[in-house]
Amino acid sequence: MKLSLKLLSLFIGSLIIVQPMVWAATLNLIYDANGNIISGDGRFRVYNSFNQLSAIYNGSTNVSNQLLEEYMYHPIEERILVKKVYNAGGVLNQTVYYISQNFVKIVLANGTALNYTYVYHEGQLVAQLNPDGSKIFILGNHEGSSSVITNSQVKS
Repeated sequence: MKLSLKLLSLFIGSLIIVQPMVWAATLNLIYDANGNIISGDGRFRVYNSFNQLSAIYNGSTNVSNQLLEEYMYHPIEERILVKKVYNAGGVLNQTVYYISQNFVKIVLANGTALNYTYVYHEGQLVAQLNPDGSKIFILGNHEGSSSVITNSQVKS
């Protein structure tokens, strides 16, 4: 019994390790000299002179295809300032404004604005206030990643 459990755990562990390599090989990802993904997953990416992602196009060969997303960066800080997302017809679907680390505004194509507020404690994200007034609580782990997300509903 112990031997079969060891073999099973070894098999599952090897699958977990090998799967990302198999997935990347299946996609045939193409990288530039700086290590940025250019294409290979049905999307074509363009980077600015600061090596930041500036646009994503549908397709994998050139920028003559449909624009899906474009990014504008803060002139001083190394963070995204504005992100524009386009729908399948090439029409602007939404614009996301990253005002600060604590505030994001999404303006939909119809002009509706959605405001998201983020709450930090000692540099760790702990909560998100949604446009409808609901709250999401984010519990981080020792590495600074979000490990659990919950809402304010208490179930008994």
